Amino acid sequence: MLSLQDCLAAIDLASKALEIKPKSYEAYYSRARAKRDDGNLDDAVQDLIEAVRIAPNNREVRRLLFRLKEEMKAQSVVDIGSSVASLDSVETLRETTTAIDSEIPREETAL
Repeated sequence: MLSLQDCLAAIDLASKALEIKPKSYEAYYSRARAKRDDGNLDDAVQDLIEAVRIAPNNREVRRLLFRLKEEMKAQSVVDIGSSVASLDSVETLRETTTAIDSEIPREETAL
């Protein structure tokens, strides 16, 4: 895991790389990892979704996106457990997960 200063530097470098090459799935992936280490899970997911759009068959990107979604679910369960859970909180989590799933292009399987 990166230190806060290293995370910010990695995010900045990846953002600069995207200015030069906006369709670089590697830059989105790197920035997502740094954002994840920085605790910015929502933005990390958005970067990974963009990386999947650019490179839909890249298993490493898909694997990290899946792990990150699982981390977010686990974090939400902990957050809900530590406070009074309302039906709205549970529904928001369900909607967020569904939205993330619907934004991810599916891998095509050979017949």
